[in-house]
Amino acid sequence: MPMADYVLSATDKLGLLPLITPTLVYAGIAISRSEVALFKKSGVKIAIIALLTFTGTYLGSVVIADFML
Repeated sequence: MPMADYVLSATDKLGLLPLITPTLVYAGIAISRSEVALFKKSGVKIAIIALLTFTGTYLGSVVIADFML
């Protein structure tokens, strides 16, 4: 690629976190504004389902990682 060396030298000193932080903040604001009414309507049920989903995903990842290693 003709511009690859220039782009790599220009972006090599940049960290990922300073670049991605504004994007994550904007995504969080956009989600929170559109989902607050739904969350209020669902109440505790959606929080319990989210915790169960996160726990199941974590445990599934642990089992797969343990099996693969």
